[in-house]
Amino acid sequence: MKKYPIIFLSVFLWKCTAPENTVTILDPVTAGQENGVRTGLDVLLEDYSDYLKGKTIGLVTNHTGISRKGEKNYKLFENNPDITLKRIFAPEHGFYGEASAGAKVEYDNQKDSGPEIVSLYGKTRKPTAEMLDGIDLVIYDIQDVGARFYTYISTLGIVMEAAGENGVNVMVLDRPNPLGGEIIEGAILDTAFKSFVGYYPIPTRYALTVGELSQMAVKEGWLSSVPPELIDRSDVIFHLAAAVGVKLIVEAPVHTIETNVHGTEVVLTHANKKKKLVIVASTSEVYGKSIEVPFREEADIRLGATWKHRWAYACSKALDEFLALAYWKERQLPVIVVRLFNTVGPRQTGQYGMVIPSFVRQALAGQPITVFGDGSQSRSFTYVGDVVGALIKLSAESRAIGQVYNIGNSHEITIRALAEKIKTMTNSSSEIVTIPYDQAYDAGFEDMPRRVPDLTKIHELIGYVPEVQLEEILSQVINYFKER
Repeated sequence: MKKYPIIFLSVFLWKCTAPENTVTILDPVTAGQENGVRTGLDVLLEDYSDYLKGKTIGLVTNHTGISRKGEKNYKLFENNPDITLKRIFAPEHGFYGEASAGAKVEYDNQKDSGPEIVSLYGKTRKPTAEMLDGIDLVIYDIQDVGARFYTYISTLGIVMEAAGENGVNVMVLDRPNPLGGEIIEGAILDTAFKSFVGYYPIPTRYALTVGELSQMAVKEGWLSSVPPELIDRSDVIFHLAAAVGVKLIVEAPVHTIETNVHGTEVVLTHANKKKKLVIVASTSEVYGKSIEVPFREEADIRLGATWKHRWAYACSKALDEFLALAYWKERQLPVIVVRLFNTVGPRQTGQYGMVIPSFVRQALAGQPITVFGDGSQSRSFTYVGDVVGALIKLSAESRAIGQVYNIGNSHEITIRALAEKIKTMTNSSSEIVTIPYDQAYDAGFEDMPRRVPDLTKIHELIGYVPEVQLEEILSQVINYFKER
């Protein structure tokens, strides 16, 4: 994912770093009763003008980009001898506010001198690499309306994504939300209906300034870009993010597949630019319905039918593995794939069906401990600290590159026995209740009867032996929930 580092001032300076662009925000500041409120533009020019020295900038703006003195932003930049205003990007309605809603706008740029004006509501809505070439900083300065369907904020998001993809920093000059920040109204946009008039999953009246919205879009991962600076500063990239949990997988297979596959694609694309080592976290789920237990990395995998959404997660992570190893083979990007077996520890959420935190919470609350299926399915649980230690050791081992490794614990326990152990350790009076898979998930749901790793390969390479066993793991998790 693209990087969008952010700085909040009163100018939203978004420093573009591919997956994580760096964004700097300069927000409106109250300057005293006499002077009133300074916009981000005022704050930039009055307090942070040195930041612009020597920079070539692109300006996303329209007729609303004025200072508190009524001065046009582009004129202020043009007249500043320390900076070069190379290009102006105009949103819907045009640079001068001359076009009606939905009307396409283009500019001839017949001027012999001065910045080129490019419409982002004509032939393209997204700045191309050519348009951003030679630009050190993109500055966004438009007065927002405060309603989700007004497209100025959509243009902001698209510009940030383009900047992230091209390694250009972005600065957002913030301005007050004319509707205020106290009232939020309207339904939150369903991302399945994302469009140019609805670019973010926010309410119709969202009560944020454009700077605050930009920060939220970055932190929530709504944008699809990553900053090179972050890659540059990294020695190793641990790609652990994914859509996980059986409940989520069954209920939202599209989200699961798109999140996992696209997320990995973005990480590998940007890591490849600098040839940084990437450790890709896969899952024991990829072994699917295999009966060759314990699972060996070199063994064939066997998944269920494609119409059974339960296997969407396993398929998406298997595709992640294929893609990562293809990057190694074809483009010499150093990658290591690790298949994690039920990693657990304190602070883990049970939100998506993680069994140990779910059982512990139920037991401590005196609620029924719900076992899905008949409880005969078995799992092997691995302490998060053991996993982290293994990841660090693998990252320092060149022989691991281009390989797949299991990380887990070979101690096996049935889910029924796990429920009984947790009930005993918590002194709970909870009843253990079994719920048929058809009721818990979907009709025809298939589970993996056993999930036990063969740890020979990773042990021979780095001497991996899990140190924390199930009893201690459960003790830590129980104490964590007791103290909350």
